[in-house]
Amino acid sequence: MSSPLANSSEPRFKYSFAQYALHRKIGSGGSIFRRHAKRLHFALTERFSDFFQVPLNPLHFPEFVRETFDIGAVEYVSTFYRGLGEDMAYWTELKKRADGAGVDSVLIMVDGEGAIGDPDADARMQTAINHRKWVDVAAFLGCHAIRVIAETDNDLPFEEQHKLVLDGLHQLEAYSSQQGISLVIENKGGFSQHGGWLADLMKKANSPHIGTLPDFGNFKLPDGSKYDGVKGVQELMPYAKGVSVKAFGFDADGNENTLDFEGMMKQVIESDFRGYLGLEFEGTGMNEIAGTHATRALVDRLIEKYSTPAETAA
Repeated sequence: MSSPLANSSEPRFKYSFAQYALHRKIGSGGSIFRRHAKRLHFALTERFSDFFQVPLNPLHFPEFVRETFDIGAVEYVSTFYRGLGEDMAYWTELKKRADGAGVDSVLIMVDGEGAIGDPDADARMQTAINHRKWVDVAAFLGCHAIRVIAETDNDLPFEEQHKLVLDGLHQLEAYSSQQGISLVIENKGGFSQHGGWLADLMKKANSPHIGTLPDFGNFKLPDGSKYDGVKGVQELMPYAKGVSVKAFGFDADGNENTLDFEGMMKQVIESDFRGYLGLEFEGTGMNEIAGTHATRALVDRLIEKYSTPAETAA
């Protein structure tokens, strides 16, 4: 499965920053900025010295990531831009800001546009149509993919779930592939958090335009049980077009202490994957800045530990 850095002379891994890691920072301010976007999004020149008191305007997200973390790639979340999907003046300004900061746009995580595997055929088609505006935005920004949730009726047999999700995905793929945009499925929600289920879906999709986005933190099944995260990452890496290296907390030695983070990262390193490692700290024991730096430091250390010869991420 090809990835954004495939056949590249660049480092095997590069870092991107997942916007959802700043959901508390964007949250209250995001709704204000969306509501007044027409009036505000060109006028504001917010700087980021007072991170904990000033809400972050989503328009300034790429600049914030460059200034705060010196990371040169970002992953957007569609819900922070609700109502702006077709506002090309807004996206033109965002692209200008990203380019000015030397930040690449990697993907858009799309939520709230319907169930791609809805049992109702008309609703399934409408979901595919709803996603098209985000395909357009992704292509305009220079992203390689949008993230789609493999949502369907969890009470149906696995085979029927696969059939419905695949139908919705292929409807959307017919549009997205024309613009060079891939569809990546995160293990988020329902049985997509079952690594075997999602890997089987990829086998049936059998498309270079459809892949996975393994997420270290999303292996909780609908019945409340947990799927083995290391096994899940191993199953999903052959189809990966990106990886969400999510962390929640750290011990005094800088090790993630809520997940088998090292085991999952080992699977990433030992796979054939080349591409972006999306940093996404979601813990509450430290702020987003400290958590992101701790996550990056741990990933750096694990890449050095398990790579032969050592391959660093940039």
